[in-house]
Amino acid sequence: SARLLVLVHPTTRLRYVFVVSGRLLHDSDKSSGQMQRFYAIIDGTGSRFWNSGDLPSGVPYPIGSSRLRQLTDLTQKVPLAMPSQVGWYFELGLAAGVGWRVVSDSPSFFGTVAFPAMQPGGATTSDPCDLTGGSNRIYAIDLGTGQSRLTASANPTPDTPVVPFVSTLTGGVTDLRFLSVSGKARLMGGSDSGNTGVIHGRWGSSSELRRMNWRAGVIND
Repeated sequence: SARLLVLVHPTTRLRYVFVVSGRLLHDSDKSSGQMQRFYAIIDGTGSRFWNSGDLPSGVPYPIGSSRLRQLTDLTQKVPLAMPSQVGWYFELGLAAGVGWRVVSDSPSFFGTVAFPAMQPGGATTSDPCDLTGGSNRIYAIDLGTGQSRLTASANPTPDTPVVPFVSTLTGGVTDLRFLSVSGKARLMGGSDSGNTGVIHGRWGSSSELRRMNWRAGVIND
C-alpha cells in the first residue's frame, strides 16, 4: 500500500492529509473485488494541525466518510459545505469485478496530487509482483477543488478542458514524478513494462508551493 501525504494547499492554506487505499501483497489480492478509495481530509492550516478543540462544531475525531463529500465527476470543481464537510473522497471503481487500487506513492505539486490506480495482470501466475497484462489509470487532482488537472492536449491553456484520468502508458505504472523542465512543471510516469512518458496537464505556478514531509503526519501541536 502507499504512504500518506501531507501538504498545505497554496490557495486555501488548508492542510490536507491525502490517503489512498489498495493492496497487492498476495496472489489473492489480484482478483480482489473490494472497492478502493482515495481521501483528502482537512486537518489544520499552514501553521499547524488541528486538535480536538479546533474541529468544526459537530465534527469529532476520528473523521469518517460521513463528514466528507463524495466526488463523482472529476472534471468539475466541487465546493465543500464547510464546516459539515471537511474533505472529500472518490471511489476508484471496479472493472470485470476486480477493484482498481493504488499501491505506489503519490507526488504533489502546487496543491495537486498525482497517483496511479492499477489493475494487476499476471493472473495465471502465483507471483503477486507479476503485473504482466495489467492496466493503469493516472489521476492528478487539485485538493482544493476536487477537480482533475489532466488534459488530453500536450500544450494546454487555462481554458483547455480537463479529463478525469489518462491511460497513456502501457502496463502497471510504478513511478510518477513532478519535474521542472525549462522552468515548467512536468509530470513523468514509468511502468513495469519499461514504458515512460509525459502526462499532460494544467499544473499552474509553483511560486507559493509548500510541501510537507509525510512524517509530519504523526505530529499534532
